[in-house]
Amino acid sequence: MNSNDMKEVDFSSSDIFISPKFAIRRMIGVGHKYGRLNAIKSSSFQQVRECYIAGVFLLGLSHITKINYWLQPNSDPNNAPDVFAISIRNPKDKSEIGVVREVWKIEIFEYEDHSRDDLTTHILKKVKDKRYGKDTVLVCFVHKSNILINPEQLFNDLEKYRLEISEIWLLFQCDLFPNSDYVISKIFGDKACLVINFNHKQYPVQKDILSTRRAKSKTLKFEPKGEVILRFPKLRGKVNDDKSTHN
Repeated sequence: MNSNDMKEVDFSSSDIFISPKFAIRRMIGVGHKYGRLNAIKSSSFQQVRECYIAGVFLLGLSHITKINYWLQPNSDPNNAPDVFAISIRNPKDKSEIGVVREVWKIEIFEYEDHSRDDLTTHILKKVKDKRYGKDTVLVCFVHKSNILINPEQLFNDLEKYRLEISEIWLLFQCDLFPNSDYVISKIFGDKACLVINFNHKQYPVQKDILSTRRAKSKTLKFEPKGEVILRFPKLRGKVNDDKSTHN
């Protein structure tokens, strides 16, 4: 298809959602175009990075739930949550008309190599005395290397606190499992600690871009967008001139 025939979409419309696969490839594309360090450091691409982290997390979650998810960045980057995620299901009772969109609010934060706090302290600084709401999920992407992560101990430590959040998950890389490169673990919530390892390049079959709309009958309609253009954000000032690609 000629690019002139493609429809351009953006996230200014609240009905546009992308698949985890698309979010991951979008981050890789930014790295190819603007350089790896610009992709991972520039504030211009903060929402692209947040969607990448949420996308990898949702891929892991889909291994547990067997449900496909789509996501979009918050149109107001100054307010929580960072990312909205949805799944689609059939109605369960008579009060639900048509297919149902279930929404996750996802707040992203990272545990960097330069952090001086242990992981529990780092998490508590993020959530203690804050009211994210019981419908918000916190995802901590662990970059810090050479640390021992004990999800069960973290779960036991955090359950001592009354935190205003639904769940807290860790996302980290691990080379201990064959054919896997990421691990997600729930370390706060109403159920026991869950740990699952997965390969983030093994994608479920789903549409890359989806739109939702209300029909006259108030039934929620989901429409694959087909071949469309979703442009990268513009780079506002370079971190450096690095042009290496994002792996």
